[in-house]
Amino acid sequence: MPATGNWQYFPKTHILAIAAVLIGIFIFAGSSQQKQNKEVTHLQLESQEELAIAVPTENWEQSELKPGDNLSLLFTREKLSAADMLTIARTAPRDVLNLQPGQIIKWQRTIDNHVSKLRIETSRLIAHEFLRTDQGQYEYKLDERVADRRPRFAEATINS
Repeated sequence: MPATGNWQYFPKTHILAIAAVLIGIFIFAGSSQQKQNKEVTHLQLESQEELAIAVPTENWEQSELKPGDNLSLLFTREKLSAADMLTIARTAPRDVLNLQPGQIIKWQRTIDNHVSKLRIETSRLIAHEFLRTDQGQYEYKLDERVADRRPRFAEATINS
């Protein structure tokens, strides 16, 4: 039986070799799935106190920008690391650090006053996040939410 489509250009030995490899893969994948054992461990907590210890809470600090504020003034006022401020400024896209009065900046600090996370909220739907890596650099992430649109209808009568 002749091969159809693009397969007609391949030698029959190549087509048979591809078929044999695919059959081998399916057989190997099926046998390896049967050999896998899944091990599940259950953690039982004795009291609510242990639950509170097991789940760490994120302690965010925040500040609302006033007229004339910039990132440098905020870091100085809150006694945060100036080196972190410079690293965040290098990492940030250009328009992110165009701060306006009324914007909210949230951060988490380490024991030695380094910023572990920084969040600049430009609106209720858009925020810019910076996360400190193990190497001391910051990763930038845009957190953009989609607004729920709820259509509303109104009816009116015009009397003239």
